[in-house]
Amino acid sequence: MLKKVETELKFQVKDVIDLLNRIDGPKPKIFYVKDKVYGRKGTNWKVRKRTCFTDKTEVLEQFEKTIPLKANIKKVLEEEIKEIPEGFECENSYEKIRFLFKRSGYDIAVDFYPIGIFCEIEGPEKVISDVAERLGFELCDNIKENVDTLYCRWAERNFSKASNRKQPLLHWGFGKLN
Repeated sequence: MLKKVETELKFQVKDVIDLLNRIDGPKPKIFYVKDKVYGRKGTNWKVRKRTCFTDKTEVLEQFEKTIPLKANIKKVLEEEIKEIPEGFECENSYEKIRFLFKRSGYDIAVDFYPIGIFCEIEGPEKVISDVAERLGFELCDNIKENVDTLYCRWAERNFSKASNRKQPLLHWGFGKLN
């Protein structure tokens, strides 16, 4: 199976119109994405089942094994696999709308989640650092956490005490936040 190290910078987007105007080149491919994350106790890796619906009504489905790597910026070892391994259970799921800008040597993804908008820039470390600065991001604002962690922080700030919810939903998306 194909293995690769993914290196990315991620930033919260404050002004999406300004960001989209700064991204030059071909228009993005637009997807609705449903991610399901599977895990098993005792492992440091996860499996993501990603289902994408494109603007041409195609449905793309893939399974990826991801292992976090120690680094100054977010790096993970990704491997395409054929199915969910035995003993792995769905831990959480979420939805997003993704604008994917494929460029020579790097990609820019602008992800619209129910909890906010984030920009991921993937490619070689030096290239993505230059792209991030060109797009107006400060490298010190890079977010290493995955979207699940960001969602849990968001939920802690936004769930009302009156809802009696002790922890955030594990399966969240558009129209499913409380």
